[in-house]
Order: sequence, then C-alpha cells, then structure tokens
Amino acid sequence: MLTITNEWITMLAPNAAAIANAKKISQKGGFVKLYKSEDNSFMMGECSGSGKSNYNTTVDSINPEQPVFGCSCPSRQFPCKHGLALLVEAMAGKSFESCEIPEDIIEKRTKRETRREKQESSEPPKVNKSALAKKMKKQLEGLGLAEQCMNDMLNAGLGTISGNSLKTYTDLAKQLGDYYLPGPQILLKRIILEMESLKDDPSHAEERYAHTVRYMVQLQAVIKKARQFFGTKLESDQIEVEDSTLYESIGSVWNAAQLKQLGLYQENSELIQLSFTIYLDQAREEYVDIGYWLELATGVISKTINYRPLRALKHVKQDDTSFDVVQARELYCYPGDLNKRIRWDEFSIRNAGVADIQRIIEHAHQDIAAVSKLVKNQIKNTLSDKFAAVLLAYKRIGRIGEDYVLEDQNGHTLLLKNIPDGMTESTVELLHYVPSDALLEQQVLFGLLYYDHTTKRMVMQPCSIITDEQIMRLMY
Repeated sequence: MLTITNEWITMLAPNAAAIANAKKISQKGGFVKLYKSEDNSFMMGECSGSGKSNYNTTVDSINPEQPVFGCSCPSRQFPCKHGLALLVEAMAGKSFESCEIPEDIIEKRTKRETRREKQESSEPPKVNKSALAKKMKKQLEGLGLAEQCMNDMLNAGLGTISGNSLKTYTDLAKQLGDYYLPGPQILLKRIILEMESLKDDPSHAEERYAHTVRYMVQLQAVIKKARQFFGTKLESDQIEVEDSTLYESIGSVWNAAQLKQLGLYQENSELIQLSFTIYLDQAREEYVDIGYWLELATGVISKTINYRPLRALKHVKQDDTSFDVVQARELYCYPGDLNKRIRWDEFSIRNAGVADIQRIIEHAHQDIAAVSKLVKNQIKNTLSDKFAAVLLAYKRIGRIGEDYVLEDQNGHTLLLKNIPDGMTESTVELLHYVPSDALLEQQVLFGLLYYDHTTKRMVMQPCSIITDEQIMRLMY
C-alpha cells in the first residue's frame, strides 16, 4: 500500500518550485474531480489550469517504489506540479470517488512487468569489443592533446598566459570533449580558470599558483595512468570495463547494468542522510548536489552526486535534504575509495527514529589518529578525493583563541577548519550558534577530514552534530 508523506513527495519532485506550486494548487482547490481505485494503487484527477480544458492527471502506484505519473499539461518537468498536487491531495485526506483502473493503465502495467521480467532473466549484454577498442584509441589521442596543451603552458610560463593564449587553451579544452575525456577536460578548465582569476586579481597569486600546480599534477597523473591502462588493455585484448577508480578520473559514464555486471550493487539497503550541500562548479558549468549517506547496517558512508547543467536547470531534477530513512531496493556503487558514489532507482521511505540515530553513533570512529591514518592512505593517491567524510566521537569541542578544536576520548585534538576550495560552504562559524553547550560535549561529529597545506596537518570541516536523538546539520 502506498504511504504518502511530505518527505516522499519532496524526493519525487524535480525542484522546490514544483513542490510549492503543487501545494498552491491543492490549497486553492485546483482539482475539480478526484478518483482512486478500490485497491488504492491508482489515482486520477481533473485539474483546472491555464488551458481551455482541465488537465487529466494520473498516478499509478502499483509499484510503490517507482510510481508512474501522467498528465495532459504541456509541462516538460517530470513529475509535473499537477502530479505532485494529486499526491498532496491524497496526503491531506481529501475525498476521492471510487473508479475502475483505465484499460490503458492496465496495458502499460503489463508492458512494464514484461520489460522487468525480461531484464531480470536476460543474460548480461554482450560487450562490443571493437567499439570499445576504437573508443580507447580515440581517448589515447585525446590524452596526447591534453599533455601537449599542459606542456605548452609550462614551456610558455604560467605567468605569461593571458589574452589570446588563454583563448587558445580554452578552445583546446573544448576539443577534449570529442575524445570521451570529460575528466581531463574539466581539470584543464580548472587550470584555465585559475589563470583567468590570477589575471583579474594578482593579489592572490600565491594561492592561484598553488591550485594550478595541484591541478597540473593531477592531470599529469591521469594522463600517465590512463595511457598505461588503455595501452595494456588494447595490447592484451582485455577491453571490457572493470572495477577501477581510473574510469572515474577520466569521467566515464556508468549505467546500472554495467555496475550490476561488475557486482557493484547490493539489495535492500537502508540509508540515512548525514549532510547535504549544493555548489556551483564553474569548470563544469553545473550545479552539483551532494548528499552524504550512511548505510545503517554496515556504517559505510557514501555520497549521491547530482549534476545540473546551467543550460538545462529547468529540466534536471534537483536533489534536496532528506530526513527520513531511504529503503533502496537495489543500491548501485560506483568505483571509488572511502566514500563511493551511489545511486538507486526504486525506493521507499520510512520515518527515522531514535534507534536509527543510535546506529549512526555506533559506527563513529573513536580515535583521531586512527581515522586520520585511514584518510591519509586515500589522499596519497593523486587521483583520489583530497578529503573523506567520516564520523568521529568527541569528548568536547572548544575554542583556542579564534580556532575551534575537537578533542577525542584519548585527549588527542583536531583543528576544525573550512575547506578552502572556494566551493564548499563555510560551517565552522556556525558552531558559535549551537543552541546549547551540551551539544559540544560527548557527541559525534560528521565532517570532511583533509590535509591542510597551510597548517601542514590533518584538519576537519564540521558538517553535522549527531546527538542521542537527532542529526543537527550545519550543512544542508
């Protein structure tokens, strides 16, 4: 049976505006007729709109984990505000007339079920080795172009790059899009953006040069390792994709079938969100929605990443903060390190309770030195993320001068500091507004642990405080 909650509707909505408009439709009595089937698996409504005729809106929830929406309105959003409004009507307890399930809905159900059975029973799709080999050869050409571009920059001298030369490098970066190399392309764009910023504001030259050098080191590592990786695969004729983080570094696009074939999935997972943030990535020209999630059974912390291109913001669903427990039928994991990227298609939700919060606390690290060693092993890899999301139990959080410092149960201390990448929102300052000093003692902190080049030591950006009863978010 379908359980409708405000949280569930929010997760289905393409963006906040769609939810707001859906609630307005419900509040203003936009639906002139409401129907539902006897088994509650189908809802239908007629909604007045800007057109001459009412819009016919349907929600088929025969599979509660993946409801199917339909509407006669011209909106390109999916689900549209009318479909969401129909759910709001049901959640509000509005009166629905009983109806038969239309024949076309039954036919569509049958087709979906047939398609599902075929997918589950069919063998993994065969790999087109010749097409993959052709793609790898093209990628090797692109790696050569990226290397030549970087060498030209270094030979010319970073301080001399401006005007026409910047335009030339920008054009070369665009060309990398033709070589199936979005990863190296974005790194090259980051280098160019640093050079443009240096030209506009020379007062931060040292910082800009430091960022540029780090991006160049990372790009060189991608080029070297990818060239060797692809070369070996072509030589041995072992073209098939595999569980390697290098695919993430070059920007490969994965589908669920590939991840499942590699065994990078698990069934019936329960996850709770620890933190959520949105930032604008200028190099990608996209908004990036990142949610950090803990799997309740294992304590593994993973992340969802949703990219929303600036040119298509209206048509790409925005992720949001989630307070409930997500029950994913199949959880897919991308190749990665400590915090792998995850995704799911079919899911249901339930209210998060105190027992769930206690399970989060049970998975927290107790010792700063041990968790720092774990993260250091990741960031030593040039291609890995330079921070990791962790849970750390603390004895107290206090101030030393202007700085906030965390002390663990063993008396070891850790400086709390914002990540200086220009994209991650600041949170340390928010500790000043924590409503009770008791929250700064004997609790668990969720945050991003990284190596700070200024202080030459491991530091942590706080994201959430987990108490015995709740998750108090600093980043959401």
